[in-house]
Amino acid sequence: MKFLKLFAALQILAGIGVSQAYTLPHHENYGVNFNKCFELLTPDVTGAKCDLNNQKSACAEKIFSAVKKCGNSELSRQKTRFEKNLKTAGKIMADNAEAWSLLTNTVRQWNEFTALVKPAFASVTSAERAEAESVLYELAAVIKMNTHLKYFISRESDNAVEGYEDTRNVRYTYDERNAYPGMEKCISRAVSMTDMYDCQSKGFSVQDQKLNKTYKKIMSGLKNNANAKDAVRAMERKWVVYKEHASDYMPAYTGHGSAVLADQRSFSLEELMLQNILLERIEEAARR
Repeated sequence: MKFLKLFAALQILAGIGVSQAYTLPHHENYGVNFNKCFELLTPDVTGAKCDLNNQKSACAEKIFSAVKKCGNSELSRQKTRFEKNLKTAGKIMADNAEAWSLLTNTVRQWNEFTALVKPAFASVTSAERAEAESVLYELAAVIKMNTHLKYFISRESDNAVEGYEDTRNVRYTYDERNAYPGMEKCISRAVSMTDMYDCQSKGFSVQDQKLNKTYKKIMSGLKNNANAKDAVRAMERKWVVYKEHASDYMPAYTGHGSAVLADQRSFSLEELMLQNILLERIEEAARR
């Protein structure tokens, strides 16, 4: 009897046999407010897995409903912050028309790309999941853009930065330190910009290979669905246009120093990593 009681206690301590709350993939990317809201609305959804491709699944229905409610609310808040941060950046760049033009072009290309995310999801999965997935991606993307502008504004002026509290002590899954096993150690050992570039170059290589593999897998799986292939292809092509010049405004404003180049490469690498997450979600949603 004592042995059984001891074994039961050890199970509880180890979490064995105890229902765990459902956790969204990449939940770190959606902000503290979203995650608190999601937990409040899904207290009875447990387990590590839920079949999100099963439209009749009760847990999937609850998850989609919570994602849309919490996601749209937080997305609206983050977009308001982004507009304020963009306005602040515009004031900083008041005497540099070229840099401001490049930044606004980046925002325009980004908006055009994100507008194609939902159609890409809708071409491979249910309308409910497509809406939920697109909300999650856009929320992660706008938080990333706010984080990016935060660094620019705080570095270039004493202006207040909107949304700072959401980005402290957060390790996003698309953080460049997660680009490959050993990347963080590589960065910590870097003693020169050349060392840093070498770390980032390996990160680009690993993430590029991953992106190409996932994209090919999606296209192969959609070989009998021309409309879906067109939707995903259009989205990916627009992303390529966006990411090619997304950080051009940085050297246009601050010059072409080595530190600026490192910042540009960090931004581009993390964009690549976030795109990999998006393609992985599309590939998973297409499996039904």
